[in-house]
Amino acid sequence: MLRLALPRAQPRGAGYIPGMTAPDRPDAAVVARFARDRLLAVLARPDGWGPPEAIEAQVLLLVDVQLVAYNESDRVDGIPERFAAFRARHGVGGSLSLAGVLGEGLRSSARFTGLLAAFVDEEMRALTPQVDLFAG
Repeated sequence: MLRLALPRAQPRGAGYIPGMTAPDRPDAAVVARFARDRLLAVLARPDGWGPPEAIEAQVLLLVDVQLVAYNESDRVDGIPERFAAFRARHGVGGSLSLAGVLGEGLRSSARFTGLLAAFVDEEMRALTPQVDLFAG
């Protein structure tokens, strides 16, 4: 079972959400915790979150949310390229989605969820080295 640890440090610029005024914006730590908890839920029981393509999209979107919560929204636009490079390094490159490359019957596949979890871990380590979302 995957476990996501609480961040040891508050997100940089806690409370900062672009385009929102102070009374309207949620605390960045709450947003980061929500995204972490949702990532845990999706990766632990992917069959409850839709078809593989939807699972993949949700994980990538939750990585976006983490980047914004940690005031790293300038890195959001590079996620597709970093995910493509990650997939190529792991031998599952190509123009199809990860789900498309791995094929049918992978919704609860350990390889599918393992690759998604490894990408999330890589992104979070690059974002904030002191935060290890998958620490036990």
